[in-house]
Amino acid sequence: ILNLSVSILLIGITDLAAGCECNCPLCGPGGPACKGCPERVPLCTELINQVQKLQLRIRQCVCGEPTWMI
Repeated sequence: ILNLSVSILLIGITDLAAGCECNCPLCGPGGPACKGCPERVPLCTELINQVQKLQLRIRQCVCGEPTWMI
């Protein structure tokens, strides 16, 4: 049973490494941006800004911190 589990795990890993059967080019982290996605640096900047705005809103609206404390 252990050998069967290891074999299934190895097959799953090699399938992921081989990519999908659609012959699509690989994209994402470390490669070109995927279709419909911005490049990594602008996306990173945008997401960091969104997280900071969300943190501010949580502190004000959920935690009740006054603006002067933030």
